[in-house]
Amino acid sequence: MRATWPWLILLLLALIPWLLLAGLGGYWLWHNGRILDWLWFAMALSGASWIAAHWLKKKQASPFSDLPAFEPNRLWSPTAERAWNRVEVIADRLEPTDYSLGEPAKLLSLAHRIVAEVARFFRPETERAELDVPLPSILLIIEKVSRDMRELLSEQVPASHLITVEDGLMLWRWKDKLEQMGAITGIGRMLVNPVGGVLHELRMAFFGRITRYPLAELERWMLHTLTRKIGYYAILLYSGQLSADLLADRPSKDSTWDLETAQRQWERPVEPLRILLVGQTKAGKSTLINALFGELRAPADVLPLTYALTPYRLEREGEFLGLVFDSPGYGDGLAWIKQLGEAVDKMDLILLVCSATQAGRAADSNFLNHVHARFAKNPQRSAPALIVALTHIDQLRPPRIWSPPYNLDQPANAKENSIRGAMEEVARNLAIPLATVQAVCLKPGEEWNVEAVWTAIAAQLPAARRAQYLRCLKDARAREKWELILRQLGNAGSVIVGGVGKLLPGK
Repeated sequence: MRATWPWLILLLLALIPWLLLAGLGGYWLWHNGRILDWLWFAMALSGASWIAAHWLKKKQASPFSDLPAFEPNRLWSPTAERAWNRVEVIADRLEPTDYSLGEPAKLLSLAHRIVAEVARFFRPETERAELDVPLPSILLIIEKVSRDMRELLSEQVPASHLITVEDGLMLWRWKDKLEQMGAITGIGRMLVNPVGGVLHELRMAFFGRITRYPLAELERWMLHTLTRKIGYYAILLYSGQLSADLLADRPSKDSTWDLETAQRQWERPVEPLRILLVGQTKAGKSTLINALFGELRAPADVLPLTYALTPYRLEREGEFLGLVFDSPGYGDGLAWIKQLGEAVDKMDLILLVCSATQAGRAADSNFLNHVHARFAKNPQRSAPALIVALTHIDQLRPPRIWSPPYNLDQPANAKENSIRGAMEEVARNLAIPLATVQAVCLKPGEEWNVEAVWTAIAAQLPAARRAQYLRCLKDARAREKWELILRQLGNAGSVIVGGVGKLLPGK
């Protein structure tokens, strides 16, 4: 062990000039009768400093309050969101005194606890759910957490790239000794300059907590961030989203077939957004498709002509937006739901068409209840986003008056009040937000407010993309698994062939 007395001598030599200055200055003040003036001045200045420091502590944010927060993935399923909420609860309750960053054993125990908690959300029937994963996936979590923490430390902690492990250990060993040296210095200050020593100790008592606060906050931020990082990647692992680029750049099996049915090909097809158009008979579904496309793409007649799902390419200013599926109109019974209910599982957005002149909403309510029930049974998925198009608004009271545009946000006449009332009635009966209901007129030659449907589609794109991501996840995981198996078999075959070749004569 290195001797500490040479360092103490050097420190004393460095302090001698200042100690002499303090002693001589105190003697001069006393000799000239200025000691009381100086004392009052020092006390007033120290008091003002304490008040200013107390005020700044309240007004100023912590130096580490602007450090980056770790947010969950907006594409997660409801189960993943519940698991993340549990991780947040664990992180918020942690204190650096319980899990010191200098004790790897405790941090490893904490990591195991977080992974086990997350695993139980996705494998509730498994006794030790955290073990129900491949070994390479656990190693991948360690790799990703280590990489992220390294990047955060390099970017957020000053001089972290200059401090070596040996430097950190040395500072930690010297921590107690430095504190003892501080006490010795304080005693010496009291002996040489009692008044200055008292004021210094008062200032340290006032400022001590303030000066130590940022370091404690930094350590807490690092512990909480590490906890959230582990929880984040554990959720990706047990939900099957850990591998990169799971949302493949190829269409799923269902969409491949429907793209061929639509008879439109392009160079590199990707997974399209799937929009289901539903509604009661004669609600105006096919007419809405024609209005959205701007040209005749679906047959519209007195009798409903669609008895199965019919896919159409949805384009906007030459840009491909997705596939729209026209469906047969449903009545008050459950026949439609029994025949085509599974089709909802393959959709990312539902465009429900309701007629403003139809009083009955039981069929629409039954359909939405069916959708909610299906996705409630599968918390690994997210229900499709919803938009309601309210048609036949031109036939509302007064029926023979139609002179758009209309201000539906602030209705001022009888027609506007009728349309607004119909929108509120649909939202109330279907238990949906009023913002999802868009009133449109599809009467040939007098179309109005169709652009609102496009705006609503754009507003619902984040929710629809989330449903799309989770819908494609299963196919992507299966494809990734088989591709990996084929790659492993190919590599193994190469090794075997190479080994056999070396054993053959003449090799």
